[in-house]
Amino acid sequence: MKTVEGGNLKITVTPQEVIINDNVKAIQPSIKASNGVIVRVDNLLLPPDLSN
Repeated sequence: MKTVEGGNLKITVTPQEVIINDNVKAIQPSIKASNGVIVRVDNLLLPPDLSN
């Protein structure tokens, strides 16, 4: 999945959870918004140039 800034997100879906980039977990069901969905996560998602 592409981010707004053009980066990539790795989404892993199991029957128990959704994990983003191997270390960020979705912690509540998605909330529908007028232009997409809002997902509460348990950690920050940083751009690749800031996370190295």
